[in-house]
Amino acid sequence: MVLAVLIAATALFTYAPSGLEQASPVPAGWTEVITDNPLTTEQKEQALGILSADPAFQELRRQGALLDRDMVLPIEMVAEAVSGEEITETWAQVWFEVGDVQWAAVVDLVSGRVVSLSD
Repeated sequence: MVLAVLIAATALFTYAPSGLEQASPVPAGWTEVITDNPLTTEQKEQALGILSADPAFQELRRQGALLDRDMVLPIEMVAEAVSGEEITETWAQVWFEVGDVQWAAVVDLVSGRVVSLSD
C-alpha cells in the first residue's frame, strides 16, 4: 500500500526539463520539514549522481554549473497516505551556481529523480 502511494505521489510531481525552472521546489502533496539529521556520504553521492544524470542539469552544466559536495543538504519530506498514515522520506537539496545566479535542485532519493530545478 505504501509503495502504491509513493508511486502515485511521484506521478503528481511537476518537472519540466525543457523549462529549467519550476515555481515551487516542493512537489504537490509533500510538505518540507526542517531537519537536523545530516545526509550520509552515500546519500550525498547518490544525490549528486542523480542530479548529474538529469538532462536539464546537464544543460546547466554546459553553461558552467559546478557541484559542491558541501552544498548537498537534507530535506525531510512528509506526505499523507490514502490510509491517513504519514510518510516521511529524506531527500536532498543541492545548491549550485551558474555564473552569478544561485540554483537549487530538489532530489528525491527514493525514486531516484530530480523533482525540481529553480533559480
